[in-house]
Amino acid sequence: LGRSRAELMEGTPERWFADEESFRRAREEASARHRAGMAYRAELQLARRDGTPVWCDVSSRAIVAGRPELGLVVVCTDIEERKRAEARLLESTDRLDLVVRASQSGLWDWEIATGRQHVSPRFKEILGFHPDAELAGPPALGDWIHPDDRARVLDAIDDALAGGAAFDAEGRMRRSDDSWVWVHGRAEVVRDAAGAWVSVTVPIAG
Repeated sequence: LGRSRAELMEGTPERWFADEESFRRAREEASARHRAGMAYRAELQLARRDGTPVWCDVSSRAIVAGRPELGLVVVCTDIEERKRAEARLLESTDRLDLVVRASQSGLWDWEIATGRQHVSPRFKEILGFHPDAELAGPPALGDWIHPDDRARVLDAIDDALAGGAAFDAEGRMRRSDDSWVWVHGRAEVVRDAAGAWVSVTVPIAG
């Protein structure tokens, strides 16, 4: 927060927040959980000493369960870089969606940290599925690929994740009726500032 230890020991945590409303809401939510004997955790935008905002992962727990007035243990982690990476990912995905819609390609997107995946209706159409169908997650990707193409395609994806050449390959994928369709896929791997991969986005054209 750009403050010395002495500064942090003075006053109340309200000074760490950008505005009074944010502080009031966080305090009420935390107090309710502490009184119930539970821990509190939230992603909060705090304010540095010079007024610039910084995103933090804040967690706290009463030293004595259910008695927060006796003291709290609070852990605050700087997640500013992660938030920037998420914003870049969202912007990148939005741009890619426009390209995909224009090209009539299908889109499969996998967010590594949460396991969340997005499969576009066109992707499902190429594989013969209904637009509302729920498809299996990333670990099952290999099951969709023809046995003769599987090792080559999965190796190319692994190389892209490891930071090697960009994934750009063709192969056969299994349709809902167990027939096979040739597709061309290009993978875009989004990384954070530390180089760890955050998301994998694969547009395919049938």
